[in-house]
Amino acid sequence: PQAPVRPTNKVVPTMVSAASVPLRPTPVGAAAVLLVTPEVSVNRLVLRAGADVPAHDHPGVSEYLYIVSGNGALTVDGQTLELGPTHVVQIPPGTMHQAKAVTDMVALQFYTPSGPEARYQANAATR
Repeated sequence: PQAPVRPTNKVVPTMVSAASVPLRPTPVGAAAVLLVTPEVSVNRLVLRAGADVPAHDHPGVSEYLYIVSGNGALTVDGQTLELGPTHVVQIPPGTMHQAKAVTDMVALQFYTPSGPEARYQANAATR
């Protein structure tokens, strides 16, 4: 019998602990860029209670938010969504959105493709 064909390029996964990446201050709280590839970036956001994220959009980029803790509101294209732990929201490319933290909030934010995270990028694992 013939030996099985094995791939020659070994895939090496990238892993980072969110606790190992320091948060950088932002005007509304803090952020840490955890991982960046051309296809996606993963960021940790910490918003202070009462923080307002002004209306903005990301042309050509989808944004996904996973709320880890806290509560707030996200207005997407005029529709307001109440946010709380375990909620996941997708914001389509080029769609105006803004947020307000009611309590201190922690969220994981994903951009696909990557790019908008550059505004608070520091110590990101990049491949």
